[in-house]
Amino acid sequence: MGDRRMYIHRSRVEKLWDKAREAGLEAFLVLSIEGSDFANLFYLTGFSGSFGLFLVDSDPLFMTDPRYSEQVRTELPYLPLKEVRGKWYEGLGEEIKRRDHTKVGLNSRTTTVKLLELLREKIPGVEFVPVDGWVEE
Repeated sequence: MGDRRMYIHRSRVEKLWDKAREAGLEAFLVLSIEGSDFANLFYLTGFSGSFGLFLVDSDPLFMTDPRYSEQVRTELPYLPLKEVRGKWYEGLGEEIKRRDHTKVGLNSRTTTVKLLELLREKIPGVEFVPVDGWVEE
């Protein structure tokens, strides 16, 4: 069952990554802050926790805080994990900058204006581009 699940999730992630590249984006970010985008995060990865950041690019990375690290290792053994401590947006910003991304898509249906403003303020130099319904398609 694990291999089949991994294949299903991988194909969904690859489809999303293809869309992002075609649109000129360098990555796509799925943010589930205390369950804000639980459905899409679960659909793409199989993660059943309430806090996760999934950076989709040529080398997808799952990020979460220490509360969920063991759960991620159990549920998503096929995905690299970065544990973020302190302010989650700082860890996310470090990773985005380390990968030299300057244009990152995110889901407009589940990202609040307040969250988008926070990302733009705390991670300068990165254009966050809201897109509609890519994960669901």
